Amino acid sequence: MCGIVGLRTFDSNQELIDSNLIERMRDTMLHRGPDGAGVYRDACVALGQRRLSIVDLAGGAQPMSDADELVWVLNNGEIYNHLDIRRELESQGYHFRTDSDTEAIVQGYLAYGEGIIERLRGMFALVIWDTRTQKLILARDRVGLKPLYYHHSTNYFAFASEIKALLLHPDISRELDFQALADYFTYLWIPEPLTIFRDIQKLPPGHKLVCHADGNGKIEISRYWRWNMAQSENRNLRYEDALEALRFHIEDAVKVRLMSDVPLGALLSGGVDSSAVVAMMARNSSIPVRTFSIGFEVASHDEREYAREVAQFCGTEHHELIVTPEAIDEVLPKLAHQYDEPFADASMLPTYYVCKMARQHVTVALGGDGGDEVFAGYDRYRKLLYWSRYVDKIPLRLRQMTLGVIDRVTPQGIPGKRPIQLFSRSPERRYEVMLRRFQHHELAALLTPDVFQPARPILNEWMEGDAWNGMHYQRKMQQADLELYLPAGILVKVDRASMLNSLEVRAPLIDHVLLDFVATLPHEWHLKPGTLNTGKAMFKDAIRGLVPERVLTRPKSGFRVPIEAWFKGNFADFLRGVLLSSEAQNRGYLNPATVKTLINRQASGIGHLPDQLWALLMFELWARQYLD
Repeated sequence: MCGIVGLRTFDSNQELIDSNLIERMRDTMLHRGPDGAGVYRDACVALGQRRLSIVDLAGGAQPMSDADELVWVLNNGEIYNHLDIRRELESQGYHFRTDSDTEAIVQGYLAYGEGIIERLRGMFALVIWDTRTQKLILARDRVGLKPLYYHHSTNYFAFASEIKALLLHPDISRELDFQALADYFTYLWIPEPLTIFRDIQKLPPGHKLVCHADGNGKIEISRYWRWNMAQSENRNLRYEDALEALRFHIEDAVKVRLMSDVPLGALLSGGVDSSAVVAMMARNSSIPVRTFSIGFEVASHDEREYAREVAQFCGTEHHELIVTPEAIDEVLPKLAHQYDEPFADASMLPTYYVCKMARQHVTVALGGDGGDEVFAGYDRYRKLLYWSRYVDKIPLRLRQMTLGVIDRVTPQGIPGKRPIQLFSRSPERRYEVMLRRFQHHELAALLTPDVFQPARPILNEWMEGDAWNGMHYQRKMQQADLELYLPAGILVKVDRASMLNSLEVRAPLIDHVLLDFVATLPHEWHLKPGTLNTGKAMFKDAIRGLVPERVLTRPKSGFRVPIEAWFKGNFADFLRGVLLSSEAQNRGYLNPATVKTLINRQASGIGHLPDQLWALLMFELWARQYLD
């Protein structure tokens, strides 16, 4: 695990390569790699790395090359099948000089070229510099666990694990991308490939980028993997046989992620997903698993009793911490800086604290991220499928003429407005409406006229695209969430919060081997039709007996933060102080009257707007870090 950065010039700008710019860019990511640092330079490229040592503590330094220095590699992540690749290559005569998983990429590229990328099982953002062809190759893991940003101009190509490193380059502008700004306030995160900065892009998950030597470094971006929920569901499977296979794949995904030369533990929320991961770890560990949980003083949001029950059931060494709002005004600016662009999932806060606590005991932790997308666990799946059985019997035109009018005249945040918005849309549009926190007309009122753009209709491909015709609505939602919400929301949250604490977090439930198997299963095995309380049915059956039964039957909670309760206390003064400050009101991006109306509506109790206010708060805190 590490932070990586690099420059590739196209105009023989030796001054740029020879300067200490690459070191300064690299060292902005000290938190990602406190254990070591490395640099490689030649006539047209400079590569840098900060290392968090996990595997082969003595011999895994990067940038890493083969013995003849034909190929240089950077890798942020872990390759869990590196020993299998090593054995295969050694049988073909390739010689390894270290025990590092990164060397499997080095030797694998010499053997298979770019084909090595598809052979990797793990989380990674990797870079290969081929001195023979002068090609620079970037690749990101299949679901986007590790970030990779880049900038391309006529004179050079730059990449880094974090935006802040790229912003040190003197030619990379901080000009905002107003499309990304609209997307942020709409979804609370910015979907790939955009970033908040016009000059910087994200490499999407499951993609590779090749920067060629010819001309001005022409780049080609292509997809090498996709979760294929559009494939035919295997109706010949017996449920009992499939259940046994699913249990095997879950356990195998956990087992391969126990690879580590440093202490390892687990983040335990008390929910089904993290409990399953802990149970499988306990089955495959000779010592008690170290588990870490976060709680709140607000009882409705505190899951510690479930986490304790799982910890006792699995015999773990358990640690827990309570998060309160008292120190938030100090922590939030720090997080706003770490996330590099506006990000408004409030669970970033407890994620940061649980990672900070875990890092005091371990260097690596496993978590349950991705279980809701893979096994259809979100409440919104159940609700939309259930409601559609009845709402869609009423003609859409009639619903638009009645409920659509009510939606437009009902103030934002008023209870009951969200169902009105959902029921007045077609099934294809309904899911996107559910994900949006500012609808189109609300966004137009929030952003100033010079800034406003409609948010991208990011779900059109899955809900209306020809490639997905005939796919069940549930599978469309799962596919969309795995490709949009998971990488741009959940995984960004976990990566930034964990790496700020120099903690590596692994996610076995989005192992691509497991994903490929789950894609073949009938959709109704995950979410039984006609009811509101049967999410993750097959997943629960697979782990039944390995975790307390009460964990399987409890209502779904999610990693919720009691921000609405906090807004009623002293934190409300902090919120007002930030959002109504002269700095915030004079930026020119947001309409001050709209911001004040939203604050007052929440404070008066007539509106429910915690997500929207958190998004406004995090934008201003971010702007103070990156625009002032």
